[in-house]
Parts: sequence; C-alpha cells; structure tokens
Amino acid sequence: MPKVHRLRVHRRGFHVRATVFKRKGKTIHRKAFGVSPATFKIRDVGAVGRGKKIIPPLKKGGLGGVGYFKKSTMARRKLIVKLAKKQGEKTIGSRLSAIGVLTKRTHPHISHMAFADRHYLMGAMKGKTVVGYPEGFKRVR
Repeated sequence: MPKVHRLRVHRRGFHVRATVFKRKGKTIHRKAFGVSPATFKIRDVGAVGRGKKIIPPLKKGGLGGVGYFKKSTMARRKLIVKLAKKQGEKTIGSRLSAIGVLTKRTHPHISHMAFADRHYLMGAMKGKTVVGYPEGFKRVR
C-alpha cells in the first residue's frame, strides 16, 4: 500500500454561551466555555465513509509481496492469474476491488490499476465472468 498522507487542519476557535435546559426532567446549568484555535495533522482517508470501518485493513503483501503496483502491467497480470489459481479467483478479485475502493480518492492512479487488473482477472479465468467498470470511473485505455 502507498505511504499514508497527512493533512494539516486548521480549527477556528469558538465560544459557547452559558445556558439552562431540561434533560430527563432535570434542570441542567451549562457554563460558558471557549475552544482555542488550533492547527493539527490528521490521516488522509479520502472522502467521508472511506475509513477503516467500511473495509477492514488489508494484509501487506497479499498480492504477491510489497511493490505490486510498481511492476509492469504484464508482470502484474501474470502474477494475479498465478495467485488466483492457488488462492481462488474470488479472493484475489475481492482484494483488488477493496484496494480500488480504498484508494479511489487518495491515489486514483493505483485505483484505476486495481480495477483494470480485476477486470482482466475476471476475463482470464475459466468462467469468463463479465465484470463492468464501477459507476463514476473513467476507463483507462
């Protein structure tokens, strides 16, 4: 997987006034407070909902070792067909699909490669299952 990018976030300061309200029949007195402005770094996970809660973290080297996406197209495709014969077409296809979804916003180039490899894998195997490109993606030619 690629290096994790960190984003610098600027939070504006704000004040909350003192107030009185009822909760479960009891009167609550909240004191006034303020939050200072701050700058900090967060992990870039792309769009909302693309974090760890959707898909669990993938194991490193699940596609034949580290550096899978640095290999040439032919080398990658030979490797995934070989792995699919050992581990199963669905397992490898699911890993490629997960990588494609998780890197869609943060690393679009890797995402396109993952979806293209998955598309190739589904056609290269015996059943010739047709897998279309997901909605919202441009086909890489």
